[in-house]
Amino acid sequence: MQMQKKIAEIVRKHQKRLLDRKNRAGANITELENYVVRQMHDPLLMIGNFKEVEASKKEWVEFIKPLLNKEKTFDSKPIGKTENEYLEDIYTNLITGNHNKTSDLNSVDGTKYFADGFSGPKNLAKSMSQSRVLHFKDGASSYKYTQKYARMSFSEGVISGFTHDAQSIALLETFGTNPKNMFDKIINDVRDTKDITILRKFNERSLRNQFAELDGTTRQKGISRNFLGMDVSIAGIGAGWRMLQNMAKLGFATISSFSDIATKAAFINANTERGVFASYGRAFVDVLEGFQGAKRKELGYLLGVGVENFLNDVHARFGANDSGPGKMAKAHQLFFKLNGMQWWNNSQKTGIARMLASDLAVYSNRSFDKVPPETQRLLGLYDIDGDDWKVFSELVEKAQDGRDYVIPDKVDELSNDVVDTLIRNKEGTLNITDKLRQDFRDKFRTKISMYYADSADVAIPTPGARERAIMNQGHPRGTVMGEAIRMIMQLKGFPITYITKGLSRQKATAGYYGVAKMMVGSTVMGYLSIALKDVLKGREPRDVFLGDGEFNTKLLKQAFLQGGGAGIYGDFIFNEYNRYGRSFQETLLGPTAGALDDVAKMLGKL
Repeated sequence: MQMQKKIAEIVRKHQKRLLDRKNRAGANITELENYVVRQMHDPLLMIGNFKEVEASKKEWVEFIKPLLNKEKTFDSKPIGKTENEYLEDIYTNLITGNHNKTSDLNSVDGTKYFADGFSGPKNLAKSMSQSRVLHFKDGASSYKYTQKYARMSFSEGVISGFTHDAQSIALLETFGTNPKNMFDKIINDVRDTKDITILRKFNERSLRNQFAELDGTTRQKGISRNFLGMDVSIAGIGAGWRMLQNMAKLGFATISSFSDIATKAAFINANTERGVFASYGRAFVDVLEGFQGAKRKELGYLLGVGVENFLNDVHARFGANDSGPGKMAKAHQLFFKLNGMQWWNNSQKTGIARMLASDLAVYSNRSFDKVPPETQRLLGLYDIDGDDWKVFSELVEKAQDGRDYVIPDKVDELSNDVVDTLIRNKEGTLNITDKLRQDFRDKFRTKISMYYADSADVAIPTPGARERAIMNQGHPRGTVMGEAIRMIMQLKGFPITYITKGLSRQKATAGYYGVAKMMVGSTVMGYLSIALKDVLKGREPRDVFLGDGEFNTKLLKQAFLQGGGAGIYGDFIFNEYNRYGRSFQETLLGPTAGALDDVAKMLGKL
């Protein structure tokens, strides 16, 4: 019981922190004493695979109604509607996934807060304030519902709630209490500008696709009727199929990821005072240290990395960030655990965060102008300047491995006098309130956390909102276009991220020479991947040199592609897209098109 109590206290502590931050950003949410986690609803389970929606709706209403606290649940029921009609409205909104959109105008019960055409100032804030509609009688009732209509474990539910809150907070603090309205206003203002330089760079569709990633549009599950005429969640079917394709295609994913050593070394070389060889040494050491389990994992969480490992979500590096059918999702998670990808991803990301946090601790007793220029430049990307640097020595903590690290959560321990001085220097105000102090602590803690997390995602190329905007093109899951584009973009996540985060960031920090070093390193690591695969298949590793002393150019090109230097695009560049018996169109359309072609050929021969 002591362990369960400790877990509950930790979860409640962080929920309270997020709740307070949401309220400071404009929401007005009352704390519930019996709140555990954000209730999850799986549309695929709610519909029932082979049932009509109306029948599934009635079954859902009959199941959930006895479990609810009727006084609280039906307190907001519109006048003129029966309890069953009210629950049916909630059901309809839940299976469409609208409640997952952080900027959606609809509440959980499907009603709009404002009349059509009104763009008032509190859409998201009010939605967050009133989003709790279904109130269960007790924990046992909530658990019974979860067992039937949700797939997430307790830990997954907690992290999902934190993620949803974080996205809402980011939108509120960036765009105000009505993010969508403010975003549209900014787009309109830019569109009307007369500045040719701005207009030349302005890409409205790209920006709207990125906003769709931020506000949850692309994560909501659209519900549609499939080609057999049965009502199912196409999102669930599509996710399950992509997971099956991943397991069929990514057995050697860990070995193929050796190129992460090169991208990581390039990042270290460009953003710290380490030379090329020291950078590669650091990258390789992290692989070996990754075997030292629990302490490294705990430190990773303190630095804001390693959550993907906790959720077994490493497959998000390769394509759509899916939540698939239960058994398939568990098999998918187990697959990436057994093939070593989960361990690889976590050890590499935790390694880069540890290195940066340790460096900051070492430099913390120096004046800012004595900090290596590479580190100053990287800190500047997160708006951390000389004034902020003066308090970094107070953020240092000795971890269980005996080393000192700068820990983001230490920001909460800064005294009011220290925080007041920083606010006066940065904001120029003498009227400092408790709200202003906490806002500053929140943003300062976030900047340091993002310094670690973003760096890890660049060093170990991991798609973010920008990359997912390219892959999803703003389309929701479960729609025809949404699922089609996810099939096409499957396995293209890494090469896209390699370009957007790897090559482009390297060019910005180290120029074309840095890009060349990174691509050469990726090619070398690509060769190591090929050689190890040959050994595992019982073959002799192929030689770099041919019998006459000339380079094996075919092998070098393959190593270049294997290392991620060109990814699928390299196949087109070298006109080798049919190397695997695929046409240009099949390669472009992704593994699903290839699988369908294989089935067609088999049926034809049969």
